[in-house]
Amino acid sequence: MLVAALCLLAAPSLLEREIPQGDLHLYPFKSEDGTLAGEAKATAPPKVTSDHIELKVGESAEAIECALVRGRIEPASRVFHIMEALKKEKITLTEAGLVDVSVVSEAPLLTIDVLYSYGAALGELKVAMLSSSGLSFVCTQDTAGYRSTFRTVVQSLANTVHDPTRDIRPRKYHQIEVVKSDGAPVGVYETVVQEADGGLEERRFRTLIVPSGPGVVRTKEAESRQFERDGSVEDGGYSVGVNDVWSEAQLSRAKDGRYTIKGKHDGKPFENALPAPDGIATENLVQRTSRAVLAKKIESRKFQTFEVEKPDSLLTFTLRRDPSRPSALVMEGAAAPPITLEMDPSSRAKSSSENMGAHRLTTETLFVSGSLP
Repeated sequence: MLVAALCLLAAPSLLEREIPQGDLHLYPFKSEDGTLAGEAKATAPPKVTSDHIELKVGESAEAIECALVRGRIEPASRVFHIMEALKKEKITLTEAGLVDVSVVSEAPLLTIDVLYSYGAALGELKVAMLSSSGLSFVCTQDTAGYRSTFRTVVQSLANTVHDPTRDIRPRKYHQIEVVKSDGAPVGVYETVVQEADGGLEERRFRTLIVPSGPGVVRTKEAESRQFERDGSVEDGGYSVGVNDVWSEAQLSRAKDGRYTIKGKHDGKPFENALPAPDGIATENLVQRTSRAVLAKKIESRKFQTFEVEKPDSLLTFTLRRDPSRPSALVMEGAAAPPITLEMDPSSRAKSSSENMGAHRLTTETLFVSGSLP
């Protein structure tokens, strides 16, 4: 990646530059082939192809460049590759991290700032990523300052950009949560449940971008798919990438009720047959259990989960009431710290908190729609 914009360290005011809001105008656009349409704020009409948009923001700043992708993207993995590309330019990364997580058009929008130095100069790369099963994008601007302008422009794009030729399957349940460490955003969790083949298909997407030193971040991307019929998981697929090193697994239920799990972890193949006497957890199961526990119909309920990073066993958790708060539950497991869940009136988790070593990890629901039986 070319270092396109540098500013003197002695001039921090350049980091505070912005385009006057009155100079930004909302421009409609449509690609020649009709597969990309929408509108976005800029200082000039956008330049558009079916997979790229250039948005001008004045003459003193680099244009915002947006790559469009049909289907979902993996934000944490893309951040990892962006950081690696910057390092190859022989520059020094001084500060990097996730600065904002929001929801636009029922999809998570992540904004990342990367400050870097090159000799006696300072540069700033801003990145925004929208991940959606319909249309996703990665927008970048390699110019110091214009942070508010950048967010205004990419949010305007996220509000309307779409591919008129693509449809999104109806969702029975959809939840997006921001993840914070000690109050600072570090990721996003998304859960989607859809009807399929006489059952429910649950997909989870977990993105973490965690600062781990000056100019260093640890990235983690996890995806899972579980198919549930008649209250029982029949099969599933799981993958997790830490700094873009991936492990994956496939799960299937045998006739004896056990689960066969095959995959690769740290590059090594594995295969296990594991019992799940309490059932593998799904969003549907957790919500049903939450309603029963909060209504005091049951005291607690155990269930199992599978993690690719621990492929030799299923992890057992217990969900019970929090005696100190009537609308809260506690999830406990032998191999993990307890998690406190604050529930909404529909028994959906609206926030959670847990201690991770010296840090406090929390989630907060930004968007939720639908319900489960």
